[in-house]
Amino acid sequence: MSYYLSLQLSHIPFVMINARYAGMSCPCLRVDDEAGGYQAAMHLIELGHTRIAGFFKTDDLQGVERLKGFMRAVERYGLTISPAHIVMYSSTDKHTRPIEAAKQLLTAKERPTALVCYNDELAVKLLEPIREAGLSVPEQLSIVGFDDAFLATATEVKLTTLTHPKQEM
Repeated sequence: MSYYLSLQLSHIPFVMINARYAGMSCPCLRVDDEAGGYQAAMHLIELGHTRIAGFFKTDDLQGVERLKGFMRAVERYGLTISPAHIVMYSSTDKHTRPIEAAKQLLTAKERPTALVCYNDELAVKLLEPIREAGLSVPEQLSIVGFDDAFLATATEVKLTTLTHPKQEM
């Protein structure tokens, strides 16, 4: 907030990238994260998946919007999603909550056949519990991430990911 106020006081033009403070009327350039969540879910639905789990960090606007898009696609196609298949977590538990939830989901009787992940970092982290459950990607489980990060191709599994054009922004 102090940087924002300092820029305004000094009459320095600026544009916020990727997010902005709620209630502030300043220029902002961001990706349509809701459309991204929708596109990720649609990709999996078009592949024939009906049991899709979503992992979303909900203490930032990106995660909330990606979840909203995911739910819009699910509702559009009339899919029934178990409450356990929507994993919401915060920055403080991002290293534990998604992994624990994935372990439970992947060993359940009605396990998901596909996952939508908040970002590529999480998608890569979930590869370990996927292996532990005896599953392989993409043969037995599909996974989609966000950000088109280097991580998406740095593992033995080349992940499907939505591009986040950071450089262009």
